[in-house]
Amino acid sequence: MLILRLVCDLSHIPWVQVHEGVVRAQGVDSLAHLGTTYATERCIVLVSGQAVWLTGVEVPPRLGRATQQAIPYLLEEQLAEEVEALHFVTGPRTPDGELMVAVVAKAQMAQWLGQLAEAGLKPHALLPESALLFDGALAQQASALPPQFPAAVNPVMPKASWQLWLDAEQAFLLAPSHWMMACAREEAAFFLELRWREHESADLPDPLMVFHAAGSATIALPAEIPQDTQELKTSLLGLFAQRLAQPAPPLPFNLLTGPYSRQDSWRRYLAPWRVAAGVLVAWLVLQFVSLGVEIQQLERESNRRDQQMQALYQEVFGPGPVGDPRRQMESALLGLRSTQAAGSGDFDVLLAGVTPALLATQGLSIQALRYRPGQIDLDLLLPNLRALDTLKQHLEQAETAMRLEVQSATALEGRAEARIILRKG
Repeated sequence: MLILRLVCDLSHIPWVQVHEGVVRAQGVDSLAHLGTTYATERCIVLVSGQAVWLTGVEVPPRLGRATQQAIPYLLEEQLAEEVEALHFVTGPRTPDGELMVAVVAKAQMAQWLGQLAEAGLKPHALLPESALLFDGALAQQASALPPQFPAAVNPVMPKASWQLWLDAEQAFLLAPSHWMMACAREEAAFFLELRWREHESADLPDPLMVFHAAGSATIALPAEIPQDTQELKTSLLGLFAQRLAQPAPPLPFNLLTGPYSRQDSWRRYLAPWRVAAGVLVAWLVLQFVSLGVEIQQLERESNRRDQQMQALYQEVFGPGPVGDPRRQMESALLGLRSTQAAGSGDFDVLLAGVTPALLATQGLSIQALRYRPGQIDLDLLLPNLRALDTLKQHLEQAETAMRLEVQSATALEGRAEARIILRKG
């Protein structure tokens, strides 16, 4: 994790590299060089507290999701700029119920993000420095000392004390009432005295806790203000790194929310394609519905054809169970074709052998002819039974010997009926 302070001089950016909760490297370098060297690191950027106003506002908890929309108008009378030009970020609630809010100009946000983007850095969080100190002050009220400041301050520091934090260029003033102010280092004494005189003597801190970073001197303060001055063992950036290096630390007042969040940036990128994506999804859904309807129609048509094939099979081959009518029909037709192929020569031979005898018999007519492999069945109408004997004689005298078998013979008035079977002799 790379933690850097985005100061005005982009050629002298203080930075700290933290790995598994331990500070591995730190220094001062140009923003462009940091972007080239640590482009793949998880980057947390600390911005000047002077550009971000921290304040408290009374917001009823029942507002719920509407809180974010209501805050700009609850603070409108205290703002010098139009609410449309400002970015609002909510923080934690104080013990007395006020909701803390960070306010920053959108133009300032655009400047910071533009500088980072030009250097090739994509921050995971953009935090005002004053917010980290404020977060520590809130935690201090719940315990004697917040765990993120293990070696920074005196563990016997009173919970309700006023605090003045001094860095090389900035100063941060915290009051027990959760009031906070960030200003230039040389202006700290003026604002402290001004704030001091606004309170009654009963509310005045005793003493004022003054912390100055390692290597930086303290400042002259009014003599009537009791002070307890302590030098930190590290810089404020090192102190902030200790805070941020804790396992899964909550990040108070992350300015990359709303229109500046990483998720919303993707939403803005995809916004122009929403209509096209919606049309595409609707078209796909319509295609799937149409395909489903078509599949159902084909299934019904297939079932209807199967029923027709079953009925046809039973009509041709007789009633009986039908499993797969198509395969059974194909198998039966193949068998029939094989049978016909095997006996196709017999019919010609039999018919050629019997035809001369039939033609030589006077008064004979064929009523029915049935062929089976190797034989012909004939139903004949004759003038009398003698004509049947004549037919038999003609067959016996023919060169192609045929054997005639009389199945039945009946004499009627003026005619005779006979059923005979002709086979090869």
